Amino acid sequence: MKKAKFITIVFALITVIISCNLRGSNIGTDTNPLILEILTPSPVGAVINHINNVAKFIESESGLKTAIYAPKRSIEYIQALSQSSPKADVAILNDTGYLFANDEFGATAELITLRSDGGNKTISSYCPAIVSITLSSIDDLNGHSIAFSDEYSTAGYLVPLYTLREKGIKPSRVIFAGGYIEALRQLLNGAVDAAPIYTSCEGMNNELDTRNILTNEYPDIFTRTKIIYKARPVPNEPVVFRKNIPQKIKERVINALLRCPEDRVCRDSLYSINKVRGFKRVSGEEYNYLRAIIKSLEKDTADLIPGGWVLRIKNTYELPRTGN
Repeated sequence: MKKAKFITIVFALITVIISCNLRGSNIGTDTNPLILEILTPSPVGAVINHINNVAKFIESESGLKTAIYAPKRSIEYIQALSQSSPKADVAILNDTGYLFANDEFGATAELITLRSDGGNKTISSYCPAIVSITLSSIDDLNGHSIAFSDEYSTAGYLVPLYTLREKGIKPSRVIFAGGYIEALRQLLNGAVDAAPIYTSCEGMNNELDTRNILTNEYPDIFTRTKIIYKARPVPNEPVVFRKNIPQKIKERVINALLRCPEDRVCRDSLYSINKVRGFKRVSGEEYNYLRAIIKSLEKDTADLIPGGWVLRIKNTYELPRTGN
C-alpha cells in the first residue's frame, strides 16, 4: 500500500515537471502558443475583443502564435504564472499581483504601462490621493471618517493607510465601500468625511482622476470635492513574464508591445482595455517603494491578494518558492 502511494506521488511530480518543460520549450508554435492574459478593471467579456486585438498584434509583429487566458477571478491571473502548472506566459497585472507573483513564482516585470497626463506626455506612475468636501487638509481627518475602496487596493487602501499611520492620524470611523466609486458616493452623500482616489501626480485636469467616472451622476463632483492629500508617485501596472521564458522569446514580445502604439487597432484596443497609451522598459526595482510600504505596515504580499495565503500554501507544497 505504501509502495503504491509512493509511486503515485512520484508519478504526480514527474507529470508536473514534464508539464513545466512543455510550456518552456517551443513557445509560440501552433501546438504551444504564447499565452497572454490582461487583468482588467471591467468584466473581461466587455473587453475580450480588444485583448484579442493586442494578442494578434503581438503575433503579427513577433511571429509567435498567441492565445488568450481569461479566468474569472483575479487570483487565477497570478496563479497562471506559477512554475508547477503554468497557464500563461505574459500578463499585465496590477502592482500587488506582480509583487506576489515575483515572490512566489519568480515572475519578472519587464515593461510598465504608460498613460496620459491630460496633455501630450505619457506617464508611468500615478498618485494615490484623498479627497473631501468639508476638510481642508489631511491633518483635519483626525477624528473624522473615511471610506476606503477595499482592503486589497493599493491606492484605495494600502497607501492611504500608510499615510495615516505615518502622520499619526486616527479616523473616528473607517469603512470599506467595495470600490472607488462607492467610496466616492459615500463621501458625496455625506456618509463619510473623506475618500481615496487615484490621479495624475502632475496636474489637476487629467483623465486618470477617479472622479471622472462619476461626472454624469454628479456633474459638480470636481467643484464639490478637493484633494486634501496627494501621496508620492506609485508605478503603473507592469507587464510580467513567468520565470524561465527564453530571453529571445521575451525580447520578441517586448519589442512587439513597444510597437503597439504605432498601430491604430492595437493602440485603440490598449486604451479601451484600461486607458493604456503604451509601454516602456523597467527593471522591477520601481516597485520597491510599495514593498517598503507593505513591510512598514507589517503586512505580506499574500495579505494583499484575495486568496493569497491559500495560493502560497499550495505553492509551498508543489515547488520551492523562487522569489528574486
